[in-house]
This record gives sequence, structure tokens and C-alpha cells, in this order.
Amino acid sequence: MVSAPAYALTVADIAEQTLSFTGFAQFNSATGALTFTNPGTIPAGADGVFGPANTQITVGNLNLTSTGVNTWNLANPVDNWLTGLEDGLTFSLTSFDLTRVMLGGPLPPGSPSSFFVAGIQGVFQPLGLDGSGSFSAQGSLRIDGSSYSADITAAPIPTPALLPGLLGLGVAALRKRNGEEDAEQA
Repeated sequence: MVSAPAYALTVADIAEQTLSFTGFAQFNSATGALTFTNPGTIPAGADGVFGPANTQITVGNLNLTSTGVNTWNLANPVDNWLTGLEDGLTFSLTSFDLTRVMLGGPLPPGSPSSFFVAGIQGVFQPLGLDGSGSFSAQGSLRIDGSSYSADITAAPIPTPALLPGLLGLGVAALRKRNGEEDAEQA
């Protein structure tokens, strides 16, 4: 599992960082079941904020709904889809849109005739980290045969604590504008 970090991970450490991981999966296009058959692994060279190279993370299985001949969508959001990340960080999945990409032209013998690509959206949840807030995230997952690779990038979500400050700035600007209009009329 994940060893203790050398320093306390903060929310600022996660912003704009990309989690990359690889592993093996099976997709049953008839039932929409996407089964991750082993833990995902953070490869060497990936952003270390989510864990050191070769860290194994748990990737939850998914139930997808067919939306066309070669497309499937996430049936229901999945809390804690990724676990085992640094400092108890988790990732909850809100959207997963899978498409089968068909390869054209003559292919070498034994080559797959298609692969799958998914657009991923969700939220990193920094449980117990210094700072506050969550991180929306977008990324992709590609399945070639039985192996997959994924990249998910975190972006800060403004927290409700920022709203009073933003409202205060708006009110101050409105008062200043009204004051300037009153001065012009006088």
C-alpha cells in the first residue's frame, strides 16, 4: 500500500497535477460491465504527489449503459472509484463515456481491430489534508486488448468560503459606481 509521505500533503500540492496509472481490465460490451482485474499502478515518471512510482491503487469496477452501437456511459456515479492514493486521497467518478474506435485498413495478423477510449470526469477528495476544497478532474482512459492506461488532471473547485469575499467585492464595486454616478449628477 502507500507509505507515509516525507511531508504533509496539502491541497495546493494537488492543483493542476496529473494522476497516471495503468493495469488490466476486461470490458463486456453486451452487459456493459468494465472489470479492473488487478490494482492500477502509478508508473515511473508520473507526478509523485499521488504516490511514488509503482504504487498500487484500487480501481473500482463500473457498470456502463449502452447508448449506441459503439458507445457506453456510466450508469451511476461511483464514490471512491480510485483509492489507495497518497494521504488517503480518493477520486469519485461522475462521468465515464466509453467509445469503441474501429481500426480501418489491412491489419497485421493477430492485431486487434478496435480499442476503447473513455472520457473521465470526477472529483478528487482530499480527506484530512491541510487546506480546504475539492478538485474537479478530467481525463481519459484507453483500453487496448486487456490493458489500459489512464491520465486524470486535478483542477481546484472554488469553495463556499470564497463566496462572501466575492460578494463583498461585487458590492464594493457597485457602491463605487453608484457614488461616481451621484458625483456626476451633482
